[in-house]
Amino acid sequence: NEDYVTFPRDDIAKLSGLTMPVNKRNWRKQEDHLRRARAVQLVDYPNYEWAGRPTAQARVYEWRQEHPEGRKADCHRETGLDPKTVRKWWDCPPSAVRFENGHITVRVSPSQELSDWLLDALHDGVQE
Repeated sequence: NEDYVTFPRDDIAKLSGLTMPVNKRNWRKQEDHLRRARAVQLVDYPNYEWAGRPTAQARVYEWRQEHPEGRKADCHRETGLDPKTVRKWWDCPPSAVRFENGHITVRVSPSQELSDWLLDALHDGVQE
C-alpha cells in the first residue's frame, strides 16, 4: 500500500508480522562501509575484472585506424554500434593511459628530435 511507503521499519514489522532486519554494515556509516568494501575489491580483483564492459570509444577508434577514409555510417554498419555512439566517439581518440590485463599501457608519440635521432642511428648502422 502506498500509504505505508514512509512508515518506519519497526512499525511495518509490527503491522505485517514479518521481520525486517536492518542493513548489516557492522554499524558503520554507508560511506565508511563502501570505502572498506572497495579496498577489499581491489585486493581480490587487482585487474578490475568486475569493472564492467569497456566503452565503445576503443572500438570506434580501432575501426577508424583500419578505415582512414571511412564514414560514420560505415562504422555504424560494420561495428553494429548505435549511430549516436559512433558520433559521440568519432573525434575522440582513447586516453593515452590504459589499464588492461594487469598492465598499464601508455601511448607515446615521439618528438621530432627523437625521430631524427633514430633515423640517424639507423642510417649510420646501414653504412658500416
